[in-house]
Amino acid sequence: AEPILDAWGRGGDKLALTGDKMLMFGAEGDAVVSYGVKGASWIALGAPVGSPKGREDLAWAFHDAARAAGARPVFYEAPAEFAVQAIDMGLTLHKMGEEAVVPLAAFGLEGSNRKKLRTTHSRALRDGLTLDIMTPPHAAADMTALAAISAHWLAARGAREKRFSIGRFDRDYLDRCRIAVVRLDGRPVAFANLLEAAGSRSAAVDLMRHSAEAPTGTMEFLFTALMLRLKDEGAQEFSLGMVPFAGIRARPGADLWSRFAALVYTRGDRFYNFEGLRLFKNKFGPDWRPRYLCCRSVLPPAGPLADAARLISGSARAMIRR
Repeated sequence: AEPILDAWGRGGDKLALTGDKMLMFGAEGDAVVSYGVKGASWIALGAPVGSPKGREDLAWAFHDAARAAGARPVFYEAPAEFAVQAIDMGLTLHKMGEEAVVPLAAFGLEGSNRKKLRTTHSRALRDGLTLDIMTPPHAAADMTALAAISAHWLAARGAREKRFSIGRFDRDYLDRCRIAVVRLDGRPVAFANLLEAAGSRSAAVDLMRHSAEAPTGTMEFLFTALMLRLKDEGAQEFSLGMVPFAGIRARPGADLWSRFAALVYTRGDRFYNFEGLRLFKNKFGPDWRPRYLCCRSVLPPAGPLADAARLISGSARAMIRR
């Protein structure tokens, strides 16, 4: 799968390689889709990646295989480019949110609109923060230090590892990635692993974790310093990930899904600060790109979403844990 993803994909498509999903390949070996099976759903993560014809044929093959198995085909967090084919397949598009993608050619710390970002970056440097990008294979001592940060981060939130649409702290998985590490006077205090696609010169982050020692502004420094480094390396774009339910408005006459999603986004702070997440990512001047849940459903897709949530959380009980 990796050569296909490098040739045709974007950085975030490398989530196909986390090891917790099944892979289906196109007949010509020039396309791949990763997916999981839960309940009555076959759930593809995103959409097939590959040559234009290869990914189109593979999407139909996945759709038909799911239907033949008595399951519903679902494309989870599918990009806008997949929308036309999804409609041709008889699927309904439900907007899940928007992905923040920074065009790196235009990214920098110059200008009045980047004053706050520049100030935070300068203060972090004065506080002794530095960015180090580790290249695999990673030393056992380095991974032990990062594992301690990860364990603290999870414990502080009463959380446990997720899967499917996000990676987990697994040494085999992380040994496929470069890892950006923020150090405070030489000690690691935060990290994020990088998902990179060579062909598109695109990068994304997956796990983002920090310790109690990390000063205020550490994660902002991590992203700023990392994007400047990747820009110098020739990368073209950097994904900060998706903000769920962002960009969905409950206009008069909007369908039930749009009204529900807009309500969660504006009133859901008790569970998750979606608006705060969007404001944080907006500091970096991203393009906002829509992501969709594509399935055979006109009404709000409760069944497919519940199956996807169980795939990500690992169990029904974990769905209600932070």
